[in-house]
Amino acid sequence: MAVPKISVLLKVLAWGLVFAAIWCVSSKAAGPEETKASIIKPELHHILIEVSDIKKSLMFYRDCLGLVLTSQTGDFATLESANSGIYLWQKHWGWEKSRAKGERNGLGIYPHFNVPDIAAALERFITAGYVVMQKPIVYDWGSEAFIQDPDGYSIALVTMAKTK
Repeated sequence: MAVPKISVLLKVLAWGLVFAAIWCVSSKAAGPEETKASIIKPELHHILIEVSDIKKSLMFYRDCLGLVLTSQTGDFATLESANSGIYLWQKHWGWEKSRAKGERNGLGIYPHFNVPDIAAALERFITAGYVVMQKPIVYDWGSEAFIQDPDGYSIALVTMAKTK
């Protein structure tokens, strides 16, 4: 009689192991590939730039850089590049700490605008009196220059290399 009890016990144990294995496989943590697949790649809607003088900033971003002004109301303007919005705002966020006197704006953020002719774009900025921080440097991937907007933000102009 002891033999049937052991046989039943072994069957129950075997089924328990099967269910445990199935549960472990189905509830495993998502690996890097699964996590990446579940995240939808976001689309950049716009970049908001805090400015001190909306008129001076429009001269820079619209008149020299060539962005298209889509709307303006008082201290706020929306512009468009070929693939994203650039918003200019002449106010300061209430939750942001105040900047120290002389502290540079946009430290660590460098918007890069792809222009068809970097030399022609730089000439427009120079003629308008803007500061060229770095003349064009040619890299394997293309050319890059840096200019400064009226509020001291560093803005990059790039012309991508032609691929064969």
